[in-house]
Amino acid sequence: MKAVLKKKSVAIPLMVVCIILAVLLGMNISFARQRGEIVQRYYNTGIQQELDRRIEAANSLVGLAEGQGVEESLIQQVKNDIESLRSATSPGDQFDANSVLSGSVAGLAEKTSGDETFMQDFQAAQQAIQQSDYNRQAEAYNEVRTTFPVSILRWALFSGPLEEFR
Repeated sequence: MKAVLKKKSVAIPLMVVCIILAVLLGMNISFARQRGEIVQRYYNTGIQQELDRRIEAANSLVGLAEGQGVEESLIQQVKNDIESLRSATSPGDQFDANSVLSGSVAGLAEKTSGDETFMQDFQAAQQAIQQSDYNRQAEAYNEVRTTFPVSILRWALFSGPLEEFR
């Protein structure tokens, strides 16, 4: 076996295959790590945390509205929109559900009198979402996937593009 591996006709193609596999493996590890870091920031310290804060503020506003006898259909709409946001799984779906929730909460807030703290917290969380750098990071990650030489080897990437929160 050692004699076969020492032949140039076997050693050179074997070395080329090893180099190609090392490049593909290294590229996948690098992209998977970068993608994982961006996704982790989204869920652990970024947009998801602020969406949870908006849900909490919206629930508090619902409780206030129920105590004031506000029209049940408005309250139910906000509850439905909260549930839609909770069940949304992708950044795009969360963006859409968050936009709908913003409208229904604003409508309910107009009919509710009293503590403005809930709306301030709701709006502050939205401001934090708008200032998040997730979309910029996702866009940069996706752009790198389309540049040379990655664009040629993209078929070999196991980590797909990142969905933006838009």
